[in-house]
Amino acid sequence: MLFTIHHLDFVTKPSVLELNQRSDLVISYETIKKGRNVAALAFTFKHNKQMKMDI
Repeated sequence: MLFTIHHLDFVTKPSVLELNQRSDLVISYETIKKGRNVAALAFTFKHNKQMKMDI
């Protein structure tokens, strides 16, 4: 499955941002390209010891 810029901008980025804000995980990702197209996403998950408090 090839990912489009639309998918990255409107689905993946906001989802990762929300998960980083609301969970005790720090999630990041990088794109893996095949030519000019994004062929895959590689996610990295880390445990955040200091969870943010909602005020």
